[in-house]
Amino acid sequence: MIPTLWVVLHSLPTHEVSGKVDLKNLPNPKAAIAAASGTNSRARSPAPDETVNLKSIAALWALSLNVNPNTVLEAGKTVSFFDLGGHSLLLADLATRISKTLGGFTVPLAELAGNPTLQDHVRVTLAARDGYNAAVQADLPTVLRADIELAPEFKLATPDQSVAPCKLSDAKTILLTGATGFLGGFLLHDLIQNTSARIVCLIRFNAPYRTDRSAAMARLRRNMLDLGFWDHSMLDRIDVLPANLSRNRLGLVPEVYEELVEKVHVIVHCAAQVNLVYPYAALRDANVEGTREVLPLAFLSNATVQYVSTNGVLPPSKTGWSEDTIMPIDLVPEKLLDGYCQTKWVAEQLVLEAAKRGLPANVIRIGTISGHSETGSTNTYDLITALIVESVHLGVAPEIPDWHIEMTAVDFVSRGIIAIGNHIDPQQRIYHLGDSDPIDCRLLFQHLDTLGYPTARTNWARRDM
Repeated sequence: MIPTLWVVLHSLPTHEVSGKVDLKNLPNPKAAIAAASGTNSRARSPAPDETVNLKSIAALWALSLNVNPNTVLEAGKTVSFFDLGGHSLLLADLATRISKTLGGFTVPLAELAGNPTLQDHVRVTLAARDGYNAAVQADLPTVLRADIELAPEFKLATPDQSVAPCKLSDAKTILLTGATGFLGGFLLHDLIQNTSARIVCLIRFNAPYRTDRSAAMARLRRNMLDLGFWDHSMLDRIDVLPANLSRNRLGLVPEVYEELVEKVHVIVHCAAQVNLVYPYAALRDANVEGTREVLPLAFLSNATVQYVSTNGVLPPSKTGWSEDTIMPIDLVPEKLLDGYCQTKWVAEQLVLEAAKRGLPANVIRIGTISGHSETGSTNTYDLITALIVESVHLGVAPEIPDWHIEMTAVDFVSRGIIAIGNHIDPQQRIYHLGDSDPIDCRLLFQHLDTLGYPTARTNWARRDM
């Protein structure tokens, strides 16, 4: 076995009486390495990227081995986990980290041990993930039925099993998830502008218990700067907590979780992993289990929940859907074709079941979010935005008859959520926020033509451009 860390000492500290080595006065290995290198040798939590590749697996190696991620990457893809100081116990720790961080699937420990290099671990992890995804998809109806079950112990502690809803304007403390996202940033801005509450933002990290709050604040500040909202005075109104919604107690230590239980009045749950390609299994942890972990906090604190969902939980319809429409579970695999909409459908069922148990909770289904109606601030990672930008770059736009693009301004959506949060109607649990008259895509590109961004129209299926 190779030691994880080496620390060179000029002499060993000894007891004055016995002359034996004084173990208590030996230097802290991590501090000694950091002092020698001028850097912090402690592994940093990887960014919230669940892609399985050399970089993401190296980051998890670094956490298990307690070394800097660069140390792993510089050693190369053929380096063995054991050559960097790993052993069987650390390998078990690594397997657990891979499972928790990259999607909830189990990676066989024997496979990791028998294939110990970095590139081998990427291959083994990909095989485990793909096998898990295939198994879930093969029996999706059964998985959905199991996932919509809310544990019976989740209930209100009040004698009559009910609690009065709290308006956003009346709340002293509001918990916001997803504040580092596009809509979440606008929500944080509007909550500060339209309430007097203290806003607690949960910022996602893979290892929240090893992340200090300054890193969480830096991530939040960067997002608000990008959106043009950051002001130093925000620090007077917001708190940040490194967290992970899919973990027990949201990834928070018990004392911090209990503090939230005591003070939270409203939870605005906006966080989600949005991907229209990934299957259900790949998004289940973030979107389903994340919501499942938010609800116990709401029950314990008697908090009102405003859950931000999507109108994608209903299939396209020329006549539209009423707000109380819920897709029958047997039709979900057939009618909702992507994992994102399937996971949001399941999360809705959890929230609605919590509401049946007396928890004040609303489901807010939002449409396709576009840029700000006045400033044009937009989500550069959005599919429609990418389509428009690339069409302009290519000088060619798709000609798709009867294709109407819904573009609901982000400021309208954010203000709409605030309005719903200040509206109490015990008979209304589901709200729709979207454009009821979506624009014809051909008209959209005609407007771009007049603005100086001309494109030639072509059949979308052509490959000879």
